[in-house]
Amino acid sequence: MLLRHALGEDVTAFTRDSRAAAVMMIPIPRRGYYRGVEGEGEARAIAGIADIRITAKPGQLLEPLPEAGSYLGFIFASARDARSADAAVRAAHARMIFDIAREITLAAPPT
Repeated sequence: MLLRHALGEDVTAFTRDSRAAAVMMIPIPRRGYYRGVEGEGEARAIAGIADIRITAKPGQLLEPLPEAGSYLGFIFASARDARSADAAVRAAHARMIFDIAREITLAAPPT
């Protein structure tokens, strides 16, 4: 709608959804290599969850905020009110377990 409005097109036919919406940007808990996620199916089964998008790729080195500029992914919900939508994304997040392998650093050999 914003793009159409910016182009000067008529946007009066668009209406706002009466339901509340929420999105959670899934935080990166610690530095390491992303290996996968468990519990995504259970998270998707939570009432109100519209979609879950995991954007991290297997083997990707993850860096938590504030150093990083990305997230593990996003959880989207829609519900009758804001409190319910917020509760849905939080409940979904609580059901997911992210496998992040610790980064191994090697010390330089003694000289």
